[in-house]
Amino acid sequence: MDIPTRNRAIKRTLSAAFAPHKVTVRGSRGTSYGWATVHIAYSPLDIDEAGKLRALAYKLLRLANIDLGSRYTDDTCEHTAPEVRVEFNRPRYWRTHRSADGKLLAYIPCGGGHGDKWIFTADGCP
Repeated sequence: MDIPTRNRAIKRTLSAAFAPHKVTVRGSRGTSYGWATVHIAYSPLDIDEAGKLRALAYKLLRLANIDLGSRYTDDTCEHTAPEVRVEFNRPRYWRTHRSADGKLLAYIPCGGGHGDKWIFTADGCP
């Protein structure tokens, strides 16, 4: 499978999985031919959800038998990573936590480090 066909297959697979959110696949420019960045226009709740959704996207691409290529991430050539990077919009909150009474709490940096605290997501920054 050539690179443009692979990129179209990536877009088709992830568009079906993450509908109605827009999926864009942009091939790299310059010397790193074959690398691609996939952007899904969705803002996860927090960084944990972003990681889970990224893992789901890679799993769906592997199940669709799409060759993502591989690259070494260290000098000893022991660890590999795909040449396709999946990213989302910025998470809405850094961390979230559900309290004992079921309310969703979010960690929001409100005061440049001085007023950072866990607050109810409905409250917002003071």
